[in-house]
Amino acid sequence: MVNVTYTNDIPLATNNPSQDQPDMKINTNAVDTILNVDHVSFNTNDGGTHKQCQLTSLNSTNGSIPSTFTPTNFFETIYASLSSGVGDLWLLRGSSATGIQLTGGQGAEIIPAAITNGNTFLAGGIQLIWGTVTGISNTAQHVSDITTFSPSFNNACLAVFLTPIVQSTSSSSIPSLTLYNFSRTAFTWVFNKPTANAYTSFNWVAIGY
Repeated sequence: MVNVTYTNDIPLATNNPSQDQPDMKINTNAVDTILNVDHVSFNTNDGGTHKQCQLTSLNSTNGSIPSTFTPTNFFETIYASLSSGVGDLWLLRGSSATGIQLTGGQGAEIIPAAITNGNTFLAGGIQLIWGTVTGISNTAQHVSDITTFSPSFNNACLAVFLTPIVQSTSSSSIPSLTLYNFSRTAFTWVFNKPTANAYTSFNWVAIGY
Protein backbone atom coordinates (compact mmCIF):
# COMPACT_ATOMS: atom_id res chain seq x y z
CA MET A 1 0.00 0.00 0.00
CA VAL A 2 1.10 3.54 -0.69
CA ASN A 3 1.96 6.13 1.93
CA VAL A 4 -0.09 9.18 0.87
CA THR A 5 1.36 12.59 1.72
CA TYR A 6 -1.20 15.22 2.67
CA THR A 7 -0.70 18.57 4.42
CA ASN A 8 -3.59 19.71 6.60
CA ASP A 9 -4.78 23.34 6.97
CA ILE A 10 -3.77 24.31 3.41
CA PRO A 11 -4.29 26.99 2.18
CA LEU A 12 -3.76 29.24 5.18
CA ALA A 13 -5.57 32.56 5.20
CA THR A 14 -2.39 34.37 6.26
CA ASN A 15 -0.29 32.91 3.42
CA ASN A 16 0.24 34.22 -0.07
CA PRO A 17 -1.44 31.76 -2.51
CA SER A 18 1.86 31.14 -4.28
CA GLN A 19 3.36 30.08 -0.94
CA ASP A 20 0.75 27.31 -0.50
CA GLN A 21 0.55 26.29 -4.16
CA PRO A 22 3.12 23.40 -3.94
CA ASP A 23 1.31 21.83 -0.98
CA MET A 24 -2.09 22.38 -2.61
CA LYS A 25 -0.90 20.52 -5.70
CA ILE A 26 0.37 17.60 -3.56
CA ASN A 27 -2.93 17.52 -1.66
CA THR A 28 -5.00 17.55 -4.87
CA ASN A 29 -2.99 14.70 -6.39
CA ALA A 30 -3.23 12.79 -3.11
CA VAL A 31 -7.02 12.60 -3.54
CA ASP A 32 -6.59 10.65 -6.77
CA THR A 33 -3.84 8.47 -5.27
CA ILE A 34 -5.84 7.37 -2.23
CA LEU A 35 -9.09 6.96 -4.20
CA ASN A 36 -7.32 4.75 -6.72
CA VAL A 37 -6.28 2.23 -4.04
CA ASP A 38 -9.69 0.53 -3.84
CA HIS A 39 -11.81 2.49 -6.35
CA VAL A 40 -11.95 3.24 -10.05
CA SER A 41 -10.49 6.74 -10.11
CA PHE A 42 -11.12 9.91 -12.14
CA ASN A 43 -11.46 10.14 -15.94
CA THR A 44 -12.36 6.46 -16.26
CA ASN A 45 -15.60 4.61 -16.96
CA ASP A 46 -17.33 3.39 -13.79
CA GLY A 47 -15.43 6.01 -11.81
CA GLY A 48 -16.00 5.83 -8.06
CA THR A 49 -17.03 2.17 -8.01
CA HIS A 50 -15.07 -0.35 -5.95
CA LYS A 51 -12.32 -2.44 -7.50
CA GLN A 52 -11.68 -4.25 -4.22
CA CYS A 53 -11.77 -3.66 -0.50
CA GLN A 54 -8.53 -3.98 1.47
CA LEU A 55 -8.55 -3.75 5.26
CA THR A 56 -5.58 -3.35 7.55
CA SER A 57 -5.56 -5.16 10.88
CA LEU A 58 -4.93 -1.94 12.84
CA ASN A 59 -2.83 -3.96 15.30
CA SER A 60 -5.88 -6.01 16.19
CA THR A 61 -5.22 -9.67 17.08
CA ASN A 62 -7.58 -12.60 17.58
CA GLY A 63 -10.64 -10.42 17.01
CA SER A 64 -9.90 -7.79 19.64
CA ILE A 65 -11.60 -4.49 18.82
CA PRO A 66 -9.06 -1.93 17.54
CA SER A 67 -8.53 1.01 19.88
CA THR A 68 -9.50 3.36 17.04
CA PHE A 69 -13.08 1.99 17.01
CA THR A 70 -15.94 3.52 18.96
CA PRO A 71 -18.72 0.89 18.94
CA THR A 72 -22.04 2.64 18.26
CA ASN A 73 -25.62 1.39 18.28
CA PHE A 74 -27.30 0.87 14.88
CA PHE A 75 -23.94 0.59 13.06
CA GLU A 76 -22.18 -2.63 12.05
CA THR A 77 -18.43 -2.67 11.40
CA ILE A 78 -16.41 -5.20 9.40
CA TYR A 79 -12.75 -5.14 10.33
CA ALA A 80 -9.59 -7.19 9.80
CA SER A 81 -7.77 -8.95 12.60
CA LEU A 82 -4.79 -11.29 12.81
CA SER A 83 -5.87 -14.67 14.19
CA SER A 84 -2.77 -16.62 15.17
CA GLY A 85 -0.84 -14.61 12.60
CA VAL A 86 -3.32 -15.11 9.75
CA GLY A 87 -5.61 -12.32 8.54
CA ASP A 88 -9.37 -12.82 9.12
CA LEU A 89 -12.52 -10.74 8.79
CA TRP A 90 -14.60 -9.91 11.87
CA LEU A 91 -18.01 -8.25 12.39
CA LEU A 92 -18.77 -5.85 15.21
CA ARG A 93 -22.49 -5.44 15.88
CA GLY A 94 -23.51 -2.04 17.18
CA SER A 95 -22.00 -1.25 20.56
CA SER A 96 -21.11 -4.88 21.32
CA ALA A 97 -17.75 -5.35 23.00
CA THR A 98 -17.05 -8.62 21.17
CA GLY A 99 -16.45 -9.26 17.47
CA ILE A 100 -17.91 -12.18 15.49
CA GLN A 101 -15.39 -14.10 13.37
CA LEU A 102 -16.45 -14.32 9.70
CA THR A 103 -13.51 -16.16 8.12
CA GLY A 104 -11.04 -18.77 9.29
CA GLY A 105 -7.44 -18.41 8.25
CA GLN A 106 -6.24 -21.61 9.93
CA GLY A 107 -6.35 -23.88 6.92
CA ALA A 108 -9.96 -23.27 5.85
CA GLU A 109 -10.27 -23.97 2.15
CA ILE A 110 -12.67 -23.83 -0.79
CA ILE A 111 -14.41 -27.17 -1.18
CA PRO A 112 -13.89 -28.72 -4.65
CA ALA A 113 -16.30 -31.29 -6.05
CA ALA A 114 -16.09 -34.87 -4.78
CA ILE A 115 -13.44 -34.10 -2.17
CA THR A 116 -12.81 -36.91 0.32
CA ASN A 117 -10.68 -35.01 2.82
CA GLY A 118 -10.97 -31.34 3.66
CA ASN A 119 -12.01 -28.61 6.05
CA THR A 120 -13.97 -25.40 6.09
CA PHE A 121 -14.94 -22.57 8.40
CA LEU A 122 -18.40 -21.36 9.47
CA ALA A 123 -19.07 -17.78 10.55
CA GLY A 124 -18.85 -17.45 14.32
CA GLY A 125 -15.69 -19.52 14.66
CA ILE A 126 -16.91 -23.08 13.98
CA GLN A 127 -14.59 -25.39 12.04
CA LEU A 128 -15.56 -28.54 10.13
CA ILE A 129 -12.96 -31.18 9.24
CA TRP A 130 -13.76 -34.40 7.41
CA GLY A 131 -12.09 -37.35 5.77
CA THR A 132 -12.09 -41.00 4.79
CA VAL A 133 -10.08 -43.73 6.49
CA THR A 134 -9.12 -46.48 4.07
CA GLY A 135 -6.75 -49.42 4.04
CA ILE A 136 -8.06 -50.93 7.28
CA SER A 137 -6.63 -54.41 7.70
CA ASN A 138 -8.84 -57.07 6.12
CA THR A 139 -7.07 -59.87 7.94
CA ALA A 140 -8.19 -58.88 11.42
CA GLN A 141 -11.62 -58.55 12.98
CA HIS A 142 -10.56 -56.08 15.65
CA VAL A 143 -8.70 -52.95 14.48
CA SER A 144 -7.97 -49.67 16.28
CA ASP A 145 -5.95 -46.64 15.26
CA ILE A 146 -5.54 -42.87 15.63
CA THR A 147 -6.57 -40.43 12.88
CA THR A 148 -4.97 -36.97 12.99
CA PHE A 149 -6.94 -33.86 12.05
CA SER A 150 -5.47 -31.75 9.25
CA PRO A 151 -5.41 -28.99 10.23
CA SER A 152 -5.90 -29.29 13.99
CA PHE A 153 -8.75 -27.38 15.61
CA ASN A 154 -7.71 -23.99 16.89
CA ASN A 155 -9.13 -24.53 20.39
CA ALA A 156 -11.08 -27.76 20.84
CA CYS A 157 -12.93 -30.54 19.04
CA LEU A 158 -16.59 -30.80 20.10
CA ALA A 159 -17.71 -34.00 18.38
CA VAL A 160 -16.68 -36.64 15.84
CA PHE A 161 -19.12 -38.64 13.71
CA LEU A 162 -18.17 -41.97 12.06
CA THR A 163 -19.91 -43.73 9.15
CA PRO A 164 -18.74 -47.15 7.88
CA ILE A 165 -18.79 -47.56 4.11
CA VAL A 166 -21.27 -50.37 3.44
CA GLN A 167 -20.06 -53.37 1.47
CA SER A 168 -22.89 -55.77 2.22
CA THR A 169 -26.58 -55.56 3.13
CA SER A 170 -26.37 -58.71 5.20
CA SER A 171 -27.15 -58.11 8.87
CA SER A 172 -24.44 -60.59 9.77
CA SER A 173 -21.85 -58.29 8.15
CA ILE A 174 -22.66 -55.12 10.11
CA PRO A 175 -19.56 -53.97 12.04
CA SER A 176 -19.20 -52.11 15.28
CA LEU A 177 -17.40 -48.82 14.64
CA THR A 178 -16.71 -46.95 17.87
CA LEU A 179 -15.20 -43.58 18.70
CA TYR A 180 -12.87 -44.21 21.60
CA ASN A 181 -11.77 -40.65 22.40
CA PHE A 182 -10.81 -37.39 20.70
CA SER A 183 -8.78 -34.23 21.27
CA ARG A 184 -8.03 -30.98 19.47
CA THR A 185 -5.58 -32.77 17.18
CA ALA A 186 -6.83 -36.34 16.63
CA PHE A 187 -9.34 -39.07 17.44
CA THR A 188 -9.06 -42.79 18.24
CA TRP A 189 -11.41 -45.32 16.69
CA VAL A 190 -12.09 -49.01 17.21
CA PHE A 191 -13.39 -51.28 14.42
CA ASN A 192 -14.90 -54.65 15.34
CA LYS A 193 -15.81 -56.62 12.21
CA PRO A 194 -17.98 -59.74 12.08
CA THR A 195 -15.62 -61.19 9.48
CA ALA A 196 -12.04 -60.30 8.70
CA ASN A 197 -12.77 -59.07 5.16
CA ALA A 198 -15.82 -56.90 5.93
CA TYR A 199 -15.72 -53.10 5.90
CA THR A 200 -12.23 -51.78 5.29
CA SER A 201 -13.04 -48.03 5.25
CA PHE A 202 -15.23 -45.36 6.86
CA ASN A 203 -16.02 -41.66 6.57
CA TRP A 204 -15.76 -39.19 9.43
CA VAL A 205 -16.77 -35.60 10.20
CA ALA A 206 -15.51 -33.54 13.14
CA ILE A 207 -16.83 -30.22 14.44
CA GLY A 208 -14.97 -27.81 16.70
CA TYR A 209 -13.64 -24.28 17.01
